[in-house]
Amino acid sequence: MSRTHLSALQVAAWNALEMGPVWELRTRPKTATVGQESYAQDRFVADRDALSPTALMDSETLRATVQSCQLCSLCNARQQALFGSGTIPANSMWIGHAPSAEEDALGAVCAGMHGSLLDAMFSAIGLDRARDIFITNHLKCHAPREHEPLPEQLQACSSYLERQIALVSPRVLVALGQFSAQTLLATQEPLESLRGRVHAHHCAGKIIPLIVTFHPEDLLRRQTEKAQAWRDLQLIKAALA
Repeated sequence: MSRTHLSALQVAAWNALEMGPVWELRTRPKTATVGQESYAQDRFVADRDALSPTALMDSETLRATVQSCQLCSLCNARQQALFGSGTIPANSMWIGHAPSAEEDALGAVCAGMHGSLLDAMFSAIGLDRARDIFITNHLKCHAPREHEPLPEQLQACSSYLERQIALVSPRVLVALGQFSAQTLLATQEPLESLRGRVHAHHCAGKIIPLIVTFHPEDLLRRQTEKAQAWRDLQLIKAALA
């Protein structure tokens, strides 16, 4: 498949992971629903990780690198770059779009009303933020939710995120919102069609179950979707059992 068949966001995501700009269509999908016919991990995934400058960083070195990052224009308006919060390693890793203005000011991921709602969601399925969870965003600097990252912005943060996933080594990944889901799965499918099933994410030679749900900001704006989010939480709970 050539890059002419992809959106700019998909091209940026694949280039950021050093898997572009042109590749051949394979008989086996690069993402798959967990539970479907298993297949061997493509060799180029391991090669890609080995070539990444962040591939050998420990968590503290990676945190310092993120906090001092000036690889794209988002650094010009931020108050701070946010690495994420929680335990490393962790049973589950939750990934959003970018820090909100409030989180940028407070220096904490998923703070304020978003954080309170997430804590309630965690408690509802028996998870403890301090013990079971690591939370981060794809973009490490504040950007408006409606902002579609420029290729260099996405590229700057993608290697950080992939190394974080490798270090956290979660049993389950949770994509919060459409941007996170589409970027992690390299797809343009809408949130509605990505929810309700378990996907697979490739990282450091492993296949990690990935579940898609709403971003807490969406749930605060649209209370009626909380019932659907509850079904997502049950799927997450079952995957962690």
